[in-house]
Amino acid sequence: MNEKRVQELMSGMNSCSKDAYYKSEVLDELLALQREMVSLTFNGDHAATADLKIYDVERHLKRLNRETGQKANELLTQFMAESADFSNLIKSEISGRAGEARAFRALEDVQTRTVILKNIELNDDGERTELDAVVITPFGIIITEVKNFARDMFIDANGDMYRTGEYLRMDCDLAAKAEQKEKILRAVLKKAGCDCRAIHRVVVFTNNRIEVRNKCESLRTCFISQLPDIIDDYSRGDYLYGPEDMERLKNAIEAADSKERYPLGFDADAYKRDFAELMAALEEERSALTEINESPEPAIPAPAIPSPSAVSLRLVNNEPHVSADSRRRTVAKILMRAGAVAAITAVSVLSGILAAKATRK
Repeated sequence: MNEKRVQELMSGMNSCSKDAYYKSEVLDELLALQREMVSLTFNGDHAATADLKIYDVERHLKRLNRETGQKANELLTQFMAESADFSNLIKSEISGRAGEARAFRALEDVQTRTVILKNIELNDDGERTELDAVVITPFGIIITEVKNFARDMFIDANGDMYRTGEYLRMDCDLAAKAEQKEKILRAVLKKAGCDCRAIHRVVVFTNNRIEVRNKCESLRTCFISQLPDIIDDYSRGDYLYGPEDMERLKNAIEAADSKERYPLGFDADAYKRDFAELMAALEEERSALTEINESPEPAIPAPAIPSPSAVSLRLVNNEPHVSADSRRRTVAKILMRAGAVAAITAVSVLSGILAAKATRK
């Protein structure tokens, strides 16, 4: 392994180098690392003009491995497994952001006067929670949690949420998480001296192509298209907060917002190292194969072919009793045969050369 080349490749990947990141930074870091790997794989020029992804890197490296005799299979298998986790992490971040953006746009259609706070992280004596959206209205506060799933979901009477299919697979205790969010929000507002009598909880699913069955009475669920109407429904309650009260609630929540850094969720250093080692190994194999193909062909000596004139001369000299006409006819026959032998020999030599080249490739 060319360690110098490995380190050179590693120096070209500067993203995802910290131990932890704010949630708002994660996707940008992952995409930056993807761009760096694409650039190193395709030497920058092609990568700069195409929208290449990590799976394009995988396909390219698989092709190089085949062309060089599949000698880097172990390194390639390890890199492919890590790339699957890396790609899924990118997809999850993109999907989560897109779902939240759709929910936030839906909140703009609420008819009731609102103050909307997004992506709030609260801490109450070491107990942390994240609120996707907090909607403050004159009639109460609504904690909105955004869920982005591709499969049908089932929420049982206790609030446990399952992904459905051939088997039920538990995702989380949704009711307990919702209760924790409300508990911490109440504690924060109480410390700020704010009135928090009416706090409601809504879980919104961004994918309206799935089915959500909810048996938990303490949880209200909906799809994005229903969210504005549900928020407006709460306006039928008692009038609790005037404009100044709503501003006070907003300021209290923003003051308590305490963003924290989190690990990325995968070993980025190991992933970058495995990529660099695979690239270096494939480059070495390709270089060795190029040297072999460009080395000079060995000389193949041609077999000695007796001269037709020498043959005929020996025949004439050894048989002096033969008449001149007979000698001429004999020499003509010998010359014709010698020409045919020369042609056949030339074809045989050429075939040998071609066969040798094919064997070397």
